[in-house]
Amino acid sequence: MTAAAPHRSAAASWRADSARARAYASRLPALLARSRRLAETVLRGAHPRRRAGAGDGFWQYRPYEPGEPARLIDWRRSARSDDGLLVRQRERETMQTVRLWLDRSASMDWRSDPKLWRKRDEAAAILLAVGLLLLRGGERVGALGGTALIGPHGFERMAREVYEAQAEVPYTGGDPDISDAPADQQNADQPNAALAAPGGVLVLASDFMVDPDGLAGRLERLRVARSAVRLLHVLDPAEEELPYAGRVVFADTETGAELAVPNVDALRARYQGVLAGVCGVLASAGARDGWGLHPHRSDRPATHTVLALWRALARR
Repeated sequence: MTAAAPHRSAAASWRADSARARAYASRLPALLARSRRLAETVLRGAHPRRRAGAGDGFWQYRPYEPGEPARLIDWRRSARSDDGLLVRQRERETMQTVRLWLDRSASMDWRSDPKLWRKRDEAAAILLAVGLLLLRGGERVGALGGTALIGPHGFERMAREVYEAQAEVPYTGGDPDISDAPADQQNADQPNAALAAPGGVLVLASDFMVDPDGLAGRLERLRVARSAVRLLHVLDPAEEELPYAGRVVFADTETGAELAVPNVDALRARYQGVLAGVCGVLASAGARDGWGLHPHRSDRPATHTVLALWRALARR
């Protein structure tokens, strides 16, 4: 009996994983359609292909941003304009590689209201819309550990790798058993820092629901892995506001364990303190050179986040 128990547990886990995979596959068509709509909406007011850089061809003028070197200002054009100080942008001629990573942990497959998208789907729609925009702009885009693709014809393959079954590349690059990897890199909620190639950009989409100290360590490993990183922090509104009162039973989405809280009001300040700590770690990481933070709530328009993230990547 005791020897058979682990086998039953593994079988149950396999069935649960298979059921989740089927559920994700059934949701992908709607995500593809939504991502395309988001990308088209963003493109209505932006150039789909060119991007700023150190090339020779003139692209456009854009407003000067505080903190930029004054030498970037086109003083002659600014003097003739009513739009303030302007910077002359040139089209970048080199191609960059952007890797996308989606947190696939159970906490991401949650929503507080049936009218909202699950965090996983909300994050995926934003990632895929940005990926499509980048592909149309001539960039190389793919899932972390997957295939770097060129051109919009590769969009659906990229989407499947990001959302359904990201490539599981061994941590050591050898035996597919990754038991020698750091513990938190064997899970779906942590990108493998060893796969972050130098010179590229890594976009991470997650709720980052871990303790602040642990989160800081994870992000530090990515910094050491020599990759530029953009952080897409997706939260459900209930996770920010904790809009509950009285006695509430919370269920851990990762383990299924339940916690009965007699009075949520007494817990709120402590909870908000932990959440503020997580947001502080992310803000600090996002302020690093080559990094950036893009917070997003699942009850707010995704187009704004797609545009901000795409612009940030296009300016590299």
